[in-house]
Amino acid sequence: MQEPAVPASDTSKNHRRGRVLLIGTVAVTLVIVLLLHPASHFAPSNSLNAGSTGTLVSYNYSCCRAPMIDTIYRPGELISARWIRATDAMKSTRPASIVLSMKLSGPYRSVIRLKLSLVSRHARRGTTFVAARPITLLSTVAANPRSTLRLPATAGAGYYNLTFTVHTKNLTVSGASIIRVALK
Repeated sequence: MQEPAVPASDTSKNHRRGRVLLIGTVAVTLVIVLLLHPASHFAPSNSLNAGSTGTLVSYNYSCCRAPMIDTIYRPGELISARWIRATDAMKSTRPASIVLSMKLSGPYRSVIRLKLSLVSRHARRGTTFVAARPITLLSTVAANPRSTLRLPATAGAGYYNLTFTVHTKNLTVSGASIIRVALK
């Protein structure tokens, strides 16, 4: 037995119904997405959110990428430190100024001598002292700051104390790492 042929007009009606159903499904999906994810989620990260609170996305910084610390340097060489940016857990209502600074002192004959000089009552600096130019930026602007220090050509071999500071109006956070300088 042969099935009856479907008239051409019924086939085009089925295609139209299919398109209408597809468009309707896409529209409903878009509405659901917009309801579940407010417009503030789609705003650029350093612009005002669309919410009524008027908060800004804020960034903080810490020091530094491991390759800089794991490298043995030579006198006269440039030390380039890339600061690590992170999104601050606290939202801000206005931008805050952040100052990033870095200093290097040494040489010390051993890591133990370096650490002992730091905990003594009157910390002694080594014979070489170098400071990077401070970097000032706003907490609401995503930046990729880099500090640079040039070791003097006369820098001695040994261990150097690399200190770094993140300073804001109400908070200063400091840390330190040890780097090594070899003559050859």
